[in-house]
Amino acid sequence: MQVKDTFLGLLVMAIWGFNFVAIRIGLHDMPPILLCAIRFLLSAFPAIFFFPRPRVAWPLLFGFGLFIFALQFSFLFVGLKLGMPAGLASLIGQFQVFFTMILAIWFFQEKPSWWKWAGAFISFLGILVVAANFHGAANLKGLALSLMAALSWSFGNMFSKKISAKSSLGLVVWGSLVATPFLIALALAVEGPAEISMALRNISWSSIFAICYIVYLSTYVGYSIWGHLLNKYPTATIAPFSLLVPVFGFLGAFLVLAEEFPLWKILASLLVVLGLAFNLFENKIRKLLK
Repeated sequence: MQVKDTFLGLLVMAIWGFNFVAIRIGLHDMPPILLCAIRFLLSAFPAIFFFPRPRVAWPLLFGFGLFIFALQFSFLFVGLKLGMPAGLASLIGQFQVFFTMILAIWFFQEKPSWWKWAGAFISFLGILVVAANFHGAANLKGLALSLMAALSWSFGNMFSKKISAKSSLGLVVWGSLVATPFLIALALAVEGPAEISMALRNISWSSIFAICYIVYLSTYVGYSIWGHLLNKYPTATIAPFSLLVPVFGFLGAFLVLAEEFPLWKILASLLVVLGLAFNLFENKIRKLLK
């Protein structure tokens, strides 16, 4: 892999890791579902006028946009609003790898190896470490919602397997369009017109910065580079970069939000990342043990 492309891969992981910090900043004075709706509205418009609709049936596109965008990020944003630490949220999100593995058994009759099951078990121990060190109903709700976000992501992956899009960014744009009406309706129903109106009238510069980061850096720049790398290199070469998202998530939360980083967070992170490594590097591990 070229040095330039290695740097681009690291840059995307940094952008996506710090994205959790940007979300947390935006949630300081914005209702979570409204912030989510704004994010996908701006991700869809005006970009849909420049990206042709992916050649895929509407039900598949609807399922993709609903699960991987609307539901995943609704759960994530509400969980962060309830007090889920940004660094931990970036870590828990990676659990979608194992939810996807389990769902693939159901939908596609895939048969994961014992190595993948071992990786899932190790990562699950990391989730238990997090749960054991959380105190208070709000924190536990935040953890549960973060896991629901990962599960929604994995359901979205089932639709992704059926979709063959030439442009990954184009799929993101049209998926955002699908998610937007659902999120606007949900924000009106849950947060109400009065709270939404007040939040929009009193929007702060920090929220505007967060929205710009979430939409233009995380979505447009991040997915553009990621799609370029996936088209240029085998998936097995690019996928391991995703292990670095929690690293940058924790780093950003520490530097910007001054989140504490006690020993149990280190242990939980090591367990989850080790489990992911079992999943991503299974073939290399098998060769080393022969």
